[in-house]
Amino acid sequence: MNRSTALQQLADSTATWDVLVIGGGATGLGVAVDSAARGYRTALITNSVVEWLPWWDRVLPDGDVFDVVVHSCRVGLRKPDPAIYRLALDRLGVQPAEAMFLDDFEAMADAAREVGMHVVHVTEHAAALRDARALLDQHV
Repeated sequence: MNRSTALQQLADSTATWDVLVIGGGATGLGVAVDSAARGYRTALITNSVVEWLPWWDRVLPDGDVFDVVVHSCRVGLRKPDPAIYRLALDRLGVQPAEAMFLDDFEAMADAAREVGMHVVHVTEHAAALRDARALLDQHV
C-alpha cells in the first residue's frame, strides 16, 4: 500500500486523529493527504494504550502513512504534556514555528500552541480543513 492510498483509507475512517504537519524549510487526515502530496512531513501523536497498538499497526503499515508516530504508551508521555509535542518535533528535526497541529480537544490544541506550533482546533470538519489548508498555503 502506498502512502497516499493509506492516508486516504484513514481519512475515510471514522476515527479521531491528531496530526502534526511539518513544513519543509485531518480532518487531520485530509490535511495529511494534502500535506504528503505537497511534500510536507507528517507525524501522529496518540494518547494510546498498549492494548490498542495491534490496531495501530494494522492501520499504519510499515510506516507508510506518517513519517513519525509517537504513541504515548511507548514514550511515557500524554497530551497535553508539552514534552510529547517537543518529542515529535525533535524526531522530525523541526522547530515549533515550522509545525501545524490539529486536534479536536481544546486542551491539546492549547498545549501545542503554548509550545509554539501553529494550531487548528478542530470543531467542524470542513472549517478545519479550510483553515489548515490556508496555513499550508502560507508555507507554515
